[in-house]
Amino acid sequence: MKPINVYWTMNTFMGGEVLRQDPPVNISNNIVKEKITPYIIRQSESEFARQKMRHNLDVAVDNGVDYHRCPAWKNATKNLYGIKSFVDFKVRANDDGKIDHSHDQEFIQRFFRVRHWPSRLFDFTHGITFFAPEEKTLKMTQLPAYLEDNSISNNTITIPGEIDIAKYQRFLEFAFHLKNGIREIEFARKDIVFYIHFDTDRPIRFKRFMWTEEMQPIFSLIGQMKNHKRSDPWSTSLEFYYNIFSKYKFKERLMKEIKKNLCKEEDESGLVKE
Repeated sequence: MKPINVYWTMNTFMGGEVLRQDPPVNISNNIVKEKITPYIIRQSESEFARQKMRHNLDVAVDNGVDYHRCPAWKNATKNLYGIKSFVDFKVRANDDGKIDHSHDQEFIQRFFRVRHWPSRLFDFTHGITFFAPEEKTLKMTQLPAYLEDNSISNNTITIPGEIDIAKYQRFLEFAFHLKNGIREIEFARKDIVFYIHFDTDRPIRFKRFMWTEEMQPIFSLIGQMKNHKRSDPWSTSLEFYYNIFSKYKFKERLMKEIKKNLCKEEDESGLVKE
């Protein structure tokens, strides 16, 4: 099947820290690498393996660990990607309402926000965006990193969301509640913070681009569309904003700038391909 080009970037107006953002991580491949491959018997290790390898199949030490072959698993993890943090920091929510953190106040003002203290609802302003302007429709869902084992996945409740990235562009935040009894969490650049899932059977081809001053006014206008209006059913629907996005040709305007600002091709680790 023909791959879908998904253009992605970070909001460079947030600061230079965002430039070190790693590319999305293929979750199916990552789980196989970390949780299954270490327990696979290779052909050279046993006669049993050699017999099975006549069909070019790996043989699991424990048959229960070969779930990556299951069609249900493949369907569940198809086009599921993990997004890592681009910063390392700790944050603690004290009972007196104060926030302790491992950086200065200027950092917190740029990247972290208390949305609702009684329910321990917070925002990490991640600033990543995905856009598929060459498609008619492509729904993308932001999800909790439910297959990870780190401070974020173990101690937070992720607020999910879904948008059609062929019809709209926005930067993502990581909104979350702290779980009951949790006061401190740690963001680490090696850890996946949340997942994104693309609702398609076609493979995804990521293309990184640079967010520039020419693009920023479009983003600012889109952000202001929600201001100073009553919350009637139509104007609070995504279709309302998709229509405005289409009407003013924001997709075409952004695509023109994106093509002028594509980055060099990179591998899955973020290294430039020579």
